[in-house]
Amino acid sequence: MTAYFFSIFFLKVSTTWPKVVKDIQKYERLLKPINGPQNFIKLIHKCMVILIASAAIEHALYLTFIVLVTYRNAPRNGTEVWLQHYFTNNFKEQFYYIPYNTVMGFGFQFALLQQTFLISYIDFFIAAHALYLAQHFRTFNNNLRQKQNRRGSKIHWAHIQMQYTRLCDLTKKMDNFLNPVIFASLLENLLQNCNVIFIILRDADREFYTEFRYYSLLFLMSKSILTIGVLGWLHNLSREPLQALYELDSRAYSIETVPANFWRNIREEYNRATNLVRRLDDVIGGIIFISFANNLFFICLQLLNTLADGIKASPSCSLGADERPLKGYEQAVYFMYSFMFLVMRSLAVSLVAAKVYSTSKEPAFALYEIPPAMYSIEVQRFLDQIHGESVALSGLRFFQIKRGLVLTIAGTIVTYELVLLQFGINPAAPKHKLY
Repeated sequence: MTAYFFSIFFLKVSTTWPKVVKDIQKYERLLKPINGPQNFIKLIHKCMVILIASAAIEHALYLTFIVLVTYRNAPRNGTEVWLQHYFTNNFKEQFYYIPYNTVMGFGFQFALLQQTFLISYIDFFIAAHALYLAQHFRTFNNNLRQKQNRRGSKIHWAHIQMQYTRLCDLTKKMDNFLNPVIFASLLENLLQNCNVIFIILRDADREFYTEFRYYSLLFLMSKSILTIGVLGWLHNLSREPLQALYELDSRAYSIETVPANFWRNIREEYNRATNLVRRLDDVIGGIIFISFANNLFFICLQLLNTLADGIKASPSCSLGADERPLKGYEQAVYFMYSFMFLVMRSLAVSLVAAKVYSTSKEPAFALYEIPPAMYSIEVQRFLDQIHGESVALSGLRFFQIKRGLVLTIAGTIVTYELVLLQFGINPAAPKHKLY
């Protein structure tokens, strides 16, 4: 499923890439060139070769493992029978819905090969863009350190601030472009790591092609650590100028002031908006709490029923032919639709309510870009207020609705279901069997 999403992403990229490149070129004309561009290009090429080669080794080990298993279990009745056994065992989901065909089997095998390299290339694609942005921040930090070490020289803070603002704008544009695929890639890596670890622990007593499994786990973990490490390094580099400014000589420190009435009025307007949010939160906080608790309860209950009982048809009451329109799947269709509707409704409410918090932080981006002549103590107070207080709807102040709350609730649901299934709790069982 993730591979299809990545394919759609690259199809979309093919239409928007010229615009993205033009935006990058526009910023590059305003930014200082990257230090050592040739070395940076060589680093990108090395990362790509290492990642793709590691993926090729992992896929070769996988094919070796599958072929040996098929060779050991398949009947010796010719190549056609062996291929049928190989394809039907490795693509059970596909051939469950369509009749077996050798050509389709080779097509699925080719799609699997494409999926392997596509997922690895996506990680490289993310890491390459993160390295590109990190290199720009690294160049900026080196230039800032050089200016800081020049005692007695005049530092043009307006130019430095504009350079940093452009870097932040470039990072935001790249994030808007990459954030869906970053989310999908990290989720895919997490699921794959959990799956391989589960298989290794399940088959710990079997000495059966463990080399492939351990190499696969090592490759997946290394790939995940590389991607997360590069993204984390980018964040750290973006924070380095703060340390340089803390160490700045007092003679080089300056603050430009202008009449503050304009910014005071804007800050007071922002205060009125935040007070309105708090007032509304006091009124509907209880409703929000009950709504989220109700949605969470019924999502967990319906998911547990589905996982425990499975999706199956209800038995027919008549002895003759089954004349029901859905052949007994009416209840299953209802449960699945009800579950999907509940999830989508909860997700929509959470994301819409989270817009209050994200929108309350947006004025900070505009304040970062104001020219030095307009800077004043009121601007600083405004920034401190934006970063210092959390403006969001809440459920009786127990939790605030932000985008991260969606992942927190999803993790809670998964943990709840796994614990109940591990203890073999069946929601349809009599109560005395639950203790």
